[in-house]
This record gives sequence, C-alpha cells and structure tokens, in this order.
Amino acid sequence: MSDRRIIHFLKHSIGYAGLLMLMWSAAILTSLFWNFDQQDRETIESARIAAEMAARHEKHVRDWNTEVGGIYVLSEDEEFSPEDENLVQTESGLLLRRLSGGEMSRRIHETDHVLDEFSVRNVALDPLLPENTPDEWEREAILSLRSGSQDCYSVVHAESGSHLRYFLPAMTTDACLSCHQGSSYQVGQYAGGLSVSLDLDPFLAASREHRADIFPIHLLLWSVGMLGMGIWAHFLRRSRAFRKITQDQLKQSNQRLSIALKDAEEATQIKSEFLANMSHEIRTPMNGIIGMTELALGSNRDAEVGDYLSTIQGSADHLLALLNDILDLSKVEAGQLTLEETEFDLEETLDRISNIMWGKAREKDLELILNLDPKLPRQLVGDPHRVQQIFLNLVGNAIKFTDKGEVLIQVKLASDDDQKAGLHCSVIDTGIGIPRQKLETIFQAFSQADNSTTRKYGGTGLGLAISKDLVEKMGGVMWVESAVGSGSSFHFTAVLRKTVAKPTEIGEVDLRGKRIMVVENEARSHDDLRSMLNEFGCETICVGTGGAALNRMEAMGKEDPPPDVILLSAQLPDMRGLDVLQAIRLNLGQVPPPVIMLATLDNLGTVVRNRRMGWSAHLTKPVRSIQLHSALDRELSRVEKKRRDDGSTGLEQASMTRNLEILLVEDNPVNQKVAATMLKKAGHRVRIAENGQVALDILEKWLPDLIFMDIQMPVMDGLEATAAIRRNPAWEELPIIAMTAHAMKGDRERFLKAGMNDYVSKPIRIEEVRNVIVRQDGASQEDSPTEFQKENKVQILNEDLALERLAGDREMLAMLQEMILQEAPAMVQAVQEAVSDQDATALRLAAHSLKGSMAQLGAERVADLCYRLEQMAADDNLGDSIPTLEVLLIEWMVLQEMLSSKVG
Repeated sequence: MSDRRIIHFLKHSIGYAGLLMLMWSAAILTSLFWNFDQQDRETIESARIAAEMAARHEKHVRDWNTEVGGIYVLSEDEEFSPEDENLVQTESGLLLRRLSGGEMSRRIHETDHVLDEFSVRNVALDPLLPENTPDEWEREAILSLRSGSQDCYSVVHAESGSHLRYFLPAMTTDACLSCHQGSSYQVGQYAGGLSVSLDLDPFLAASREHRADIFPIHLLLWSVGMLGMGIWAHFLRRSRAFRKITQDQLKQSNQRLSIALKDAEEATQIKSEFLANMSHEIRTPMNGIIGMTELALGSNRDAEVGDYLSTIQGSADHLLALLNDILDLSKVEAGQLTLEETEFDLEETLDRISNIMWGKAREKDLELILNLDPKLPRQLVGDPHRVQQIFLNLVGNAIKFTDKGEVLIQVKLASDDDQKAGLHCSVIDTGIGIPRQKLETIFQAFSQADNSTTRKYGGTGLGLAISKDLVEKMGGVMWVESAVGSGSSFHFTAVLRKTVAKPTEIGEVDLRGKRIMVVENEARSHDDLRSMLNEFGCETICVGTGGAALNRMEAMGKEDPPPDVILLSAQLPDMRGLDVLQAIRLNLGQVPPPVIMLATLDNLGTVVRNRRMGWSAHLTKPVRSIQLHSALDRELSRVEKKRRDDGSTGLEQASMTRNLEILLVEDNPVNQKVAATMLKKAGHRVRIAENGQVALDILEKWLPDLIFMDIQMPVMDGLEATAAIRRNPAWEELPIIAMTAHAMKGDRERFLKAGMNDYVSKPIRIEEVRNVIVRQDGASQEDSPTEFQKENKVQILNEDLALERLAGDREMLAMLQEMILQEAPAMVQAVQEAVSDQDATALRLAAHSLKGSMAQLGAERVADLCYRLEQMAADDNLGDSIPTLEVLLIEWMVLQEMLSSKVG
C-alpha cells in the first residue's frame, strides 16, 4: 500500500469503523434469519419423514395382509368348529379368526384408526366403501402423482392447528382388481394410497425451543464483533496522530537521505577527482625523478655514479608500479576499471607467461608446467594484458610460497559454442598452503593468509583482490582450495568471445611422414614433443642421450635414410647438445639435416654464442605446438639453403622524422626541463609556455609543428587552451598531444573529444615521445627507412662516433676497446641472468650499465638493444625480453670478434 493510500485510510478510519460495524450487524441479522428459516425447513422435513415412516409402516402391514390372504385376530365370542376354515385354535387354546382384506379394511375404518399425533386413511378414486372416498387435497395429490409430480405433502393451517398432510401412493396390482371388479382401475396406475395427517404443533414447539438457543449465540457474536471493532477504532484514533508524526519523520528522513545520497555522489566524484589529482601530483615529481635520472644516466661516464643513478631509477620504477596497483584498486572500487576488447592468441599469451615466470621457478628449483587443453581455441577476443596480469599474479604467488615441488598452470575448455568459449583456469602448487579460516579473507585488499607472510615473502595483498574483480568482469568467478602443508589450487573461470583463427605464417611444407629425431632426456619435454609430432603426422625417432643419438645416426646412414630434422637438447646426461652436433659433423663425416636446438634460459647464451657450429634454429623450452610447427615448416622449406644470418635482422628502430618546431606547454619546472631535454636530444627545437594563456600568446607570433599540452595548469588549463586553439581556423589542424598524469577511466576519450590528437602519460618515456611524434608527423610505413638503410645508419661498431666522443684520441679508443673486451662479458652475463630471472629491477640496472659502456664505445646496435631491454624493465613488461636478449647475444658475439681482431 502506497504512502498516499495509507494517509487516506487513516483520515477516514473512523468512518470505515462505523461502516464495518454496520456491515457486521447486517451479517449477524442475516445469519439469524437464515438460521430461523433453516430451522423451519428442518422442522417441516422432520415432520414429513415421520409421516412418511408411518404411512410406509401401514402400507407394509396392509401389503403383508394382502399377500397372506388376510389377518388373524382373537375371537373370544365364538367356539371352535372344524368346519369353519377361517377359524384356528392354537395349542394354548386361543381362538383366532382370519379376516379377509375387505373385512379388515371395514374393521379398520370402523375403529377410526386415529393416533395422538397422526391419522392414516386408505383412500381411492373409486373406493369400495364410502369411508375410502378422498377429500379434495387427497384427490389433487392422486391426480398430480398420475401426471408425474414428485411432491406429495404440504402444510395446512387451520383453527384447530397446523397439520402436515402426506400422501403415500399405492400402485394398482392384479390383487387390487380382485376386490375392485368392474372399476376403472388399471394395473400399474396410481388409483389411491395412504393419506397421513400429522400434527405439527409438537414439532413447532421443539423448533421454538431451538430458536431460543440460536438467538443468544448470535447476540454474543454480535457483541464480541462490535467490541472488537470499537477497540480497533479506538486504536485507529490513537495511531492516526502517531502515524502523522511518523509520516513527518519519514518525510524528514527521506529528505536527509536524499541529501546524504547527493553528498555520497559528490563524495564519489570528489574521490575520483582526488585519485586523478593524486595520480597527477605523485607522478609529477616521479616524472622529474625518473626523467632526470634517465637523462643523467645517458650522459654519465662514471660507473659508480651510474650504479647509484640506476638504483634511484629502479626504486622509482618500483614505487610507480605500486602506485599503479593502488590506482587499479581505486578504479575497481569506483567501478571504473574497464577491459579492452582485442583479438589475441591465447596459447601465445600463456606461453609468454610461462617464459616470464620460468626464471623465478628455476631459481627455486621448481618445475613450472604448462598444461593446455588441446580443444582450446587459439584466437579469442578480450583483454590479453589483464589475462596476463591475473596469471602472473597467481603464478608469482605460487612460486613465492612454494619451496619445493612444482607449479602447474592448467587451462581447460569448460564450455564452447559458436560465439563464446568458457575457460577453466587453474594454478596449482605444492607450497605451504592456506589455513581454512583464511580462505575467504585472502581476496580482500591488503590481506594475506598470515601477517607474517608479508614480512617473510613481501607483497601488499592487492594482487588477488584486483585479480578477482578482473575475473568477475570477464563473466567468471575465482575460488581457492587449500590446506596447510598440502599446497594451494587457485581456480577461475572466464567467458571470452571467439574469433576466426588467423592463419599462421608458415610455408606449404606437408609435415606428414617427415622423419624427426628427438634427442631429449627430460621426461616431460620428451613426451610433449612426441605428442606434438604425432599430431603433425610426423614419424618420430626418440633417444635420450648423445651417445644413443650418434649410434642411431650411424645406423641410419647404413640401413635407412637419415631424419629430415633433428630436435637436439642443449644439455644431455652424457654430453652437451653442441658436442653431439659437432660429433655428427666431424666424427661421422656427415652433413647433418637441419638441427633445431632445444635450450633453456640457463644455457640459451651458450647455444646462441655457438651459432657458428651450424645449428639451424633454436627453441626455448618448454616448447609450444605453434612454435615447433613453425620451426619445422621453416627449416624443411630451407633444407638446401643456408639460413639467413641472424645478425642481418638487426633491431628495428623507431621511424625517423624530420626536426620539428615544438611548443611545450607545462607549468612544472622539473617536467619542463625533462621534456625539453628529451625533445632537444631528438633534434627538435623547443619553446616553453608556463600555461595555456601563455601558449595562446606565443601562437599569435609563432606557429610550431606540434604542441605538447599539459592538462592541469594555473591561469588556463590544457582543455581550455585546446578549445581556444581549435576555435581559430588558422590553428585547427595543429597537432596537440595531451601530456598528463591523469589515469582514470575516460580521460583519453575526454582529451580526444576536446580536440587533442594523441595522449602521452606521465612519467614520460623517450620511446613514447618518439612514437607519438612519428604518428603525428605523418611518417608512414612507406616513408620509413628500409632494413638496409637502418643497418647502415646503426652500425655494429661506429669508431667515428667513438672518436668524436673522445675528442679524436685514438690511443684512448684502443684502451677503451681493450677494457670493454675484458669487462663487458660480465655485464652481458648479468643481463642474461636478469632476463632468466625475469627480474625487472636487476635487468634495468644491468642493461643500463652495459648500454653506457656500449654507447661510449660506439657499439650502436648493442647499445640500442640494451636501451630496449632497459625500457621493458622500466615498464615492467618483460614479454619480449627473451627474443631481444637472443638478438643481443648474437650482436655481442659479432662485436666481440671485431674487438678481438682490433686488439690483437
């Protein structure tokens, strides 16, 4: 019932009570009169039943008399005579005379059989005796019964009292016609019957006594009802005032709630703005710290100072990562965390996760296993970055809390249809486990199973809370199964849209029937390779040691053809894989088929440095199906060709652009210096404006090629300045790049909607600045330098550049080359170990240190590769660190040979 209807009801409650009382009185009176009427009906019905019973009793007596031929009565005035057939004497001496039916009827009527309460008469339409002549009521009853009527009684009121007249019809039989000869009777016809007259006064007296009981009961019910409604009306009167007071209080409470809701909404908006402002305020000094440290590292030549600066930069990057986690959590709480919808390769994403975490697992001597359902679709639509974030968090925790055993990454296909695929993902470890009472709290922010784990293992407890929310946004759920000492199993489901699988970039070689030799001793790797090759339709030859491989190759040369491809593990129980390859080439005198080396991150450097030994390709374990298929296809298609030198690929540099006139609109002095220095080092000319108004004044006199526009500034902010620029037709095509620390949902869209062309987040990175300039300066793929041009521009060893930095001192250059030849291998080893451990902080320090030495020497390619690894570590995104490291090792090997030849 609505509030308005309640108020209306209370206003008219007294009238409603009176109406109810009136209705109750009418109901009691109706019930009373209905009971009286029902009592009358029951009285008449009782009298009718009594009359019917008397008539039927009389009829049975008469019928019996008729059937036996008469009735015997006492005869005291006569003497027994054997000649008289109607006279009978019993053993006791009683004398009985049998009366005929007619005589019996006469005697009955002569005695005028009348009882105290009712009388019974035998009547007929054509009676034998006058006494049997029916009266008017009886005649009508007989005639109505002949016509089919069912009613044969009625109530007659007279001065002598009320009587119930009842007629029991008698159907004419053959026995009747024996007495009524010559009458108009017909067999099967109603011609008469028994007429009963019953006195109703005793019945009516009993009814009146019952009515005396009914009336008090109804009076009592009426009184109780009226009393109850009176009490109800009384309380309604009292509640009316109370209800009015309550209604006023409710109205005031609603008003207060409305105000509170408005305040809460404003508080939420303020919180979002606060988060954005805090992001900006924290990132602004961090931008200065990171940017200036990066610039200092680029110009520093002192190794010790470089270490200090690298430590500062690593700490700042760690603080920035923590800030990103907190902002992610804030977005979750504000409902502003959104997921991208892009196509991605599920197996490639999971393989990248496995590669990233393999080093950490290896460091603790744990086995990291990736088990994928073969039915999983390859191409899905979702947010691969967030999928990777969830897995990295779960796998990182599993490795952190596991001292021995294994960590299993398992993905199964839970549901599948034409549009979507449901995934059941699990990360299972053999670690310390989680107490049962802590299983629910671990998904809460800043919570861990035990506070002591924070001190022992580190971490803020944000990862699982963020991961759980990400899973729920993907349409899934996350749960954990664990017991102390038995390890933990983290599970989550996700529903992702399917897309048409993109064809893999492979040749047209049919792998079916190809003979592949697998030289591998690790059981799991051995079984996985055999299973994948069988799926490709290959004929597989598996051995577990180098000696067995050599014996098998020797036998093949004599008995059957050699394999088409050899998959050779870099480390075998009896010898190295490279030694096996060398023995095949030298001892057996054979030219081996394409050899694909199977390396781990631990021995990857050794494999790559020995590229000259003639292996064709290498794969990093654990090997994935698509990688193996591509490698086999590529190598089989090049059996008769020499594999292209890996050093010719080089490292793809950012597209070259022309030198630009750039207006930097930034109010923070530190950020001004950082951004301006970066842009100037890239060859651009920069002018600085402190706010949007100053920028407009500068544009009146000077038109730049590009504007970098901060958002939050005094006097006039970036959005207002952009709007003013776009209103001027002369400036409407001028590219404007948003440069801000804002990181909340919708910021990018808001900036672009305001008229800006692109977006760079703070702390700004040199690579990001270069990329955005390339995009806005219109440098297309067709205009970018070719690989050959880039190789000529970026040299393996640019001595002219080194001499320029050393003021032309060739003796100093020779000393530098000799010193680097001695010290650089340790630096390269440090980079390799950092990549193997997937340690972003260590990689940043090692890559930066090596980059400084290589840049000073003029080793541009190695320096650029170090710079790329350094940026990956700074962004905490090491997904491409392994292939970049592989290229770095190759470039270093070439550079090392060049330096060795020069030093002599």
